[in-house]
Amino acid sequence: MSEPSLHAAAAKDDAAAIARLLAAGAEIDSRDDTGATALLVATHANRVAAAKALIEAGGDVNAKDRIEDSPYLYAGARGHLEILKMTLRHGADLKSTNRYRGTALIPVSERGHVETVRTLIEAGVDVDHVNNLHWTALLEAIILGDGGERHQRIVDLLVKAGADVNLADGDGVTPLQHARNRGLRQIEATLVAAGAKTTMTDDDRFLGEAIELARANIARGGRPFGAVLARDGEVLATAVNEIHATNDPTSHAELNAIRAASRKLGSPDLKGSAVYASGHPCPMCMAAMRLSGVEKVSYAYSNDDGAPFGLSTAAIYEDLARPFAEQSMTIRHVPVRTQGKADLYAEWTSARSKQASP
Repeated sequence: MSEPSLHAAAAKDDAAAIARLLAAGAEIDSRDDTGATALLVATHANRVAAAKALIEAGGDVNAKDRIEDSPYLYAGARGHLEILKMTLRHGADLKSTNRYRGTALIPVSERGHVETVRTLIEAGVDVDHVNNLHWTALLEAIILGDGGERHQRIVDLLVKAGADVNLADGDGVTPLQHARNRGLRQIEATLVAAGAKTTMTDDDRFLGEAIELARANIARGGRPFGAVLARDGEVLATAVNEIHATNDPTSHAELNAIRAASRKLGSPDLKGSAVYASGHPCPMCMAAMRLSGVEKVSYAYSNDDGAPFGLSTAAIYEDLARPFAEQSMTIRHVPVRTQGKADLYAEWTSARSKQASP
């Protein structure tokens, strides 16, 4: 019977076959069609004996496959504790990240492997590392965990290790807010005891609402923009970008909120109000807010955040800052007057005076 390949021997946990193959000259870090080494194959199947044989023979614990998993990252993420400990003893790169740009500590905190979390913390993995979903290990444990005893213990471990209990996700939602939203009372108590802020500012509350409005608009086929218009802590109007539904290029979230609030109040005067927008308002909306009397504008996502997705209006701001003659749109003053008629503005002033007279 012919000798199996190194990868096949790893999958079968056949340490003796691995030793023979290596002695015969097999390349220890050769790759299969997925880019995985034999050690990663052993790690996938939690084949401890095979992993031990390969690691002790010099297998690379940091070698990544095509989806950026390595033996160290995979063992950590899946809670394969014995293999993880071996990788840590043999040069695991604690700063290496997976395809989500997260450390091993983040996914394992979700999956509830308490001792693996403890091991990674003790090894020195950064407890506040943020992945490309804008989540830390603490956030992932709270958002995706089941809230039971294992995840309570994991949250406790992370907090005791110094995890920032007020570090919010990309939408500005804190661990405490997520715990409260999910009804995770024990975890909530742990966070509060560790110094989590228990009160939300208007910025936190209303910007969070604007972001959720934008997210719901995406689900309806719209653009990722929502706005909340409030005064003295009371919401007067909420709105989203409705260009997809109306084909009206001015149907921006902020303008729609202004329109709704003005209708509600029966007045175009919105003095004392504030607008909370999911994204940086465009110049049109900013001008409308000034004209309507809005006194404060807060936004969650900047033009820099939006630029990679084609959602920045920075270029328009820059263009509008130039003199008319230098702007991309032709703007001309042509002083036409209607012969034999009163001056337009004077006529308006006169009409207003008559309307105001008893």
